[in-house]
Amino acid sequence: MFHEQSRLDRDGYVTILWNNIPPGLQSQFSTGLDYPRGVEYDYTSVMHYSPMAFSSKLFERNTIVTKNPHYQRLIGSGRVISFRDAKLVNKMYSCNAFCPNLFNDTQQCQNGGYLSPYRGDGKNCHCVCPPGSTGQYCETVFSRNYYEPPICGGNVTEETEIETPGYPKRELPNDSCSWWIQAPPKKRVMVTFLDFSFYPRLVSRSSKYRGRCLQERVEIRTRSMAEGNMYCGEDIKQGTNLASSGRQFIIIITTNGGIKTTRGLKAKVSFIDP
Repeated sequence: MFHEQSRLDRDGYVTILWNNIPPGLQSQFSTGLDYPRGVEYDYTSVMHYSPMAFSSKLFERNTIVTKNPHYQRLIGSGRVISFRDAKLVNKMYSCNAFCPNLFNDTQQCQNGGYLSPYRGDGKNCHCVCPPGSTGQYCETVFSRNYYEPPICGGNVTEETEIETPGYPKRELPNDSCSWWIQAPPKKRVMVTFLDFSFYPRLVSRSSKYRGRCLQERVEIRTRSMAEGNMYCGEDIKQGTNLASSGRQFIIIITTNGGIKTTRGLKAKVSFIDP
């Protein structure tokens, strides 16, 4: 298998931030491997780079961002072979080519499922179902979501208040959140931070990452859909107003394990004139 972001169709799913990659390492993000074989792009693939892979400013700048900001938390998260990884391998090596029921029209896997590898015992192969479906032929769909939704966040299209789960407590400090705030036409987004408390920046004098947000970080994008600034600790003071340059404002919390003594965030979303 090759890296997921090397697929020829990757630009429909992720954006590569070339300015954040050292020139000598940009070849690591080349495309040209056209092998999807009908298998959809998978953000959770064990072969997908993490958001800051080969970054010239690790823990400060991303090198890969997802077109849909809610999927940013997924890339690089794969620790085991995903369903689509396994499906692709089975297709690449024709693992079910000798299944007795391969061409049986009444025993075809549905909803993106695939036949398991043939074991050479003369028995029919069974269907391996994708997340969200079950049944002998994957015929029963109980969820259309391939990916687990984030623990908090979502699309925001109305003026409201947002906060991390359990605010002002951090009951789930290991979970990531994302808010994609979209203002009405001819409006911009204004976010007023009522509270902001996360794991602090690294203070070790001996580390080259001193002063950066290692443990968890809050990325705020106000000018670009693809890139913003990283915050942590208590970087954003109470009452701070941040406004978007256009209609989009994105907040993404990425955590490797916060601490329960922090409070998370609470903010007010409003729409303002250009």
